[in-house]
Amino acid sequence: MKLSIFFFLFLIPCICLSDKLFLNEKIQKNFEQKYIKNEKSFSSGSMGIGLVRSFETKGKKICIYNTVKEQIKKSLNLKLTLDCPLTLDN
Repeated sequence: MKLSIFFFLFLIPCICLSDKLFLNEKIQKNFEQKYIKNEKSFSSGSMGIGLVRSFETKGKKICIYNTVKEQIKKSLNLKLTLDCPLTLDN
């Protein structure tokens, strides 16, 4: 009896709402399919430092770099540049 009450009160709502829990992930994938173009991944230098990913979205070139402390995202005008610099110094 207690098991059936537990089943109806806890497990059934979890099963019914499981697709709602992953909605953010679906939105992210949908956004990437629509707006991200020309995505490239790079093998970064020693210890994973340097340019790791670049892509184009809404007239901008986005460059993602790994540094020792953090990950840095740099936005460039697509009309002015076609490629991301390999390091942040450039």
